[in-house]
Amino acid sequence: MDIKNTYLMWIGSAHYSSIEDWVKEAAEQGVSKRLPNEHMGKSLLEPGTVVFVAHDEGEMDECDHCLGTISCGACRKREEAIAREQATIEKLTKAAEALEPGSKEAKSALRKAANATKRAAKLSVDMDNCEDCLGSGEVEAGSGGAVVFGDGDAWDYRRYTYYRNQPAKWTDADKGGISGMDRCEHCGGFGRIPCGKVFGLFVPEQVEFINPGTEEGNEKAKTLAESGIKEVSLAQVKGEKKRGCGKRHGGGVYATTTPGSASTSGAEAAKALGLDESDLEVKGNFVSFVAPVDISGTKRFRGLARWALPADVAEEAEMVAEAMED
Repeated sequence: MDIKNTYLMWIGSAHYSSIEDWVKEAAEQGVSKRLPNEHMGKSLLEPGTVVFVAHDEGEMDECDHCLGTISCGACRKREEAIAREQATIEKLTKAAEALEPGSKEAKSALRKAANATKRAAKLSVDMDNCEDCLGSGEVEAGSGGAVVFGDGDAWDYRRYTYYRNQPAKWTDADKGGISGMDRCEHCGGFGRIPCGKVFGLFVPEQVEFINPGTEEGNEKAKTLAESGIKEVSLAQVKGEKKRGCGKRHGGGVYATTTPGSASTSGAEAAKALGLDESDLEVKGNFVSFVAPVDISGTKRFRGLARWALPADVAEEAEMVAEAMED
């Protein structure tokens, strides 16, 4: 095999806590990774394409490039929980006042309000004794950058990201709009960089489009078929075994391999990359590394990115092979 295109794709620790979890699923059900768009799907169908897979298994390092004092994430969540309890207390107290004094319903509302008060008090104590910030509400960590609002208030980027993903609680307008933003380019605003490991590779066997069954979906399926992208119906997806990341969705485009395939593409790709067979476990189009390659310092990203296996990995494999021959 002549390797022409190599990509890197991250496996999310939210769905697969370990490398072993994903490898086991890939062996039993085949690889199925959602792609950003059909254009990438067409690219992966080009001969000589290999996709490396990486996982951090939940291990992260604070980003050295944006270290600073930021708000404590653990206490931020406690503050929100306290606010929820206080809202509950106010609601129940008002309900009790509207009821007949001493009635069963009034007593029940007051009892629930008292329990909420206890929970809020415990959360307050937990904030004072927080192991992360020691009660200060701030920690030294990667900030991810900074965001300045129209009212002059400034947040670390990690705090901004947290609230940005919860629009029901907060929006730009609530803070007077954003007047300035400086996101750390090294960590992508996350404040932390994964201790990633490339643990394998796969050669896309086919790219599949999940037809949602709409008129637009049917037209799209016909167009994509001309590029070699296979159509899969929602009925077929419904019969599939659930994966760690859930079921596949209508409208999605996925790079896949067939479980139990007799394909030699994985072995051919490994050989072309100069990898030692004794360090690999080949399962058709999927190859797992016995000793994953450390890529700590490489920031995470969604989708795929161009990536080349470090030269020293292939060189080391050559040295091992030569030593065995001697």
